[in-house]
Formats: sequence, C-alpha cells, structure tokens
Amino acid sequence: MAALQRHPNDVRFVAGHVTLSAHGPQIAPTAVVFQDGATRFAVLPWIAPPDAEREAIAAPAAEHAATHDPLSEYWSRVQAALGDLLVVGLQRADSRTSQRWQELARFGGALGFGRSLAAIEALSAALERKTHTLQWEGASVVPHVLALARICLLIGDALVESGDS
Repeated sequence: MAALQRHPNDVRFVAGHVTLSAHGPQIAPTAVVFQDGATRFAVLPWIAPPDAEREAIAAPAAEHAATHDPLSEYWSRVQAALGDLLVVGLQRADSRTSQRWQELARFGGALGFGRSLAAIEALSAALERKTHTLQWEGASVVPHVLALARICLLIGDALVESGDS
C-alpha cells in the first residue's frame, strides 16, 4: 500500500481476480508489479505489511469503526449488488453473483432482518439454481428483483431522513 502511495506512476502490471460490475471491470489484486528504473518488484497485498505501516493503517480503521453503522452498510451493499445485477443482467449472472447474494442473505439474517430479507433469499436461491441449470428462465425472478428495488428505495429514503435529523 505504501509503495502504491509513494510511486503511483511506476505501476506496470496488476494481477488478480477480475469481475464485471456496474462501474466496469473490478480487480481484486493478488500482485502489483512496480518498475524502478531497470528493476521490477512485486507487492503482494495478502502479505502482512511491516509493523510501522500496520500501525499507520490501523489508526484510521479504528476511527472508522467508531462511526460504522452496520445497518446502513448492509443496505448500501445490497443496493450496490442490485445495481450490478441490473447492469449485468439476470441471464449473465454467474456463480460469483450467486455467492454474493448468498453472503448478503446470511449477513442480513445475522443482523436480524426478517420479512425484508425474503426477496434477497428468493433471489439468492434462484441464482444458485441458475448455476446448475442449462435452460434457466429469469422471468420468475423479476418480481423478487422489483420487490428488492422497492425495499432499497424505502430504506434509502429512511436512512437519508435519519441522517438529516
């Protein structure tokens, strides 16, 4: 992370897992290759940084934890996933999309959501079935997607109103 901040123009290659989202391709890097003159070196983000750098990173994380709201964070993640699904389309949704919705359903259950979670669970189950079906018909999922869009709209309005007061 520090190398990226010190030498942002020296990045030559990025290796990682690529997914398609509403904002375009996203890369979860496994390695970033920098070039310093004739020398190239790789930074592997999954290896722990030195202690001094870890402390510098931990301080902002502690400040963020104090203001962290798990409910609004959850619905922000649901809205982002729904936006990605609407851009990519139900027919092009893959196993990663299915896993993402399964994780959202589990996380929503852990937060204690009940009836509002029904659309997410139905969508998650339908996308899981899609990964195991050759001729999948997405029309049966559309009512769940629309219900989820309505829920996200209502919750988004409620979060904005609670932030104003």
